[in-house]
Amino acid sequence: MVLQPGLEPVLPAALVPVPSSQMSSKLSPVQNQCPKICKTNVAITHEKIFTNQARAISLLFQGCMPLFPPSRRDWSSVPEEDISFAIGQTCIKWPPKGWEGMTPDRKLLIWEYTAMALSSAKTGLQFPSQERLDLLDTFNFLALPGTATYHLRKKDQCLAKSRYYTYEVLRQVAKEGGEEPPMKHWLSILEQGTEHRDKDYDSLIQKTDGVNLRLDAD
Repeated sequence: MVLQPGLEPVLPAALVPVPSSQMSSKLSPVQNQCPKICKTNVAITHEKIFTNQARAISLLFQGCMPLFPPSRRDWSSVPEEDISFAIGQTCIKWPPKGWEGMTPDRKLLIWEYTAMALSSAKTGLQFPSQERLDLLDTFNFLALPGTATYHLRKKDQCLAKSRYYTYEVLRQVAKEGGEEPPMKHWLSILEQGTEHRDKDYDSLIQKTDGVNLRLDAD
């Protein structure tokens, strides 16, 4: 799902604009997230799909690791164990049963365990080859609402902060828009970078097509 200047983008089903004649009976998950996003998506047409807000949402759906992670999802809108993430013989159903009653620390532990299990199944290695924060950012789309924050070590801060602030800017544009020329150029640079992203887990991210993006700070 790469947006390139001059080409019609292919958005995931959750982000495909809905004709105005169907608005009362069908709303995409993105439209349900907040009034500003809903209002913008109602106005999007195929002729004006390249608004900065739509571009930011598209970038956040897939992510571009290690430049910025995929967006977190609103797992509260999905039935427990509704989605299966499978790699080889490893299959994990998400969101986990009873997750809403878990402590923030346990949610963090389960997120980390799941990321390790899927990474190990993909690479064939017993232990992850990535640093913990890189691994969690790769699987950022699995983070459950209310998960405890993982605190950075000092030596992690430069690269991790760069990734964090890029993500934060995209999140704000996805929520509030912003059509300034510098923002358009910045988004164009990010879109070009997606061609070189880590694509190892694209098939898992695509499983979340139809799940709301969680754009509020968490």
